[in-house]
Amino acid sequence: MNVANVFRWFWKNVQDIAAFIAIIAFFTGLILWAIANFGDLGDCLNILLREQEISANEHSARAEAQRSAPVQSEKGDVLEEKAVITSHREKQKVTTPEYLEGECRNIPEGTYLWVVVRPKFIQEYQPQSNQQDHGPISNGCDGVWEGIAYIGASPQTDINGRFEILLVGVDIQGNTIMQNYLIEAHQTNRWHGFRQLPEFARIYQKMTVIRQ
Repeated sequence: MNVANVFRWFWKNVQDIAAFIAIIAFFTGLILWAIANFGDLGDCLNILLREQEISANEHSARAEAQRSAPVQSEKGDVLEEKAVITSHREKQKVTTPEYLEGECRNIPEGTYLWVVVRPKFIQEYQPQSNQQDHGPISNGCDGVWEGIAYIGASPQTDINGRFEILLVGVDIQGNTIMQNYLIEAHQTNRWHGFRQLPEFARIYQKMTVIRQ
């Protein structure tokens, strides 16, 4: 190929060559810019993520504070919410099922009272119900209550096992979650429980018992 042919080929393809050079220059500049500014971008991203996490935590804390705020009477007096188990005591030896009794005071409507059982040191919360619709003990509570607790997988298993009986208040969303779980569990005979209580659940009392 002589010089004239090389010149003609170059002139014919000059636009493609220019475009190729421009692309290389663009990506080279982009890489250099990223190298120069990567640290600043990382810092900005971390700051944004921290601010988002702080905002979410503050929102959760405000919601929990509102959820657990004392109830007030029409006169503005602060009324302490309270629910306790009176039929059993700490570290009592129990069978299954156990029928529970207790007292409650000033728990408003919209707070659903449940008995929940879990094996000691294991995150497996099992809501309990003796209602025909597998619902809670009550919606709001001011007086006395009755409930049931199935402690262990069966009367023949979990002997000497330690379990916690929890008296819990949940909102309408938490109540729906627990009730739907029990309805499905009775239909399928699958009792996997929950790894944690519903959001904003309030534990009024926690009691350890021992299966016999």
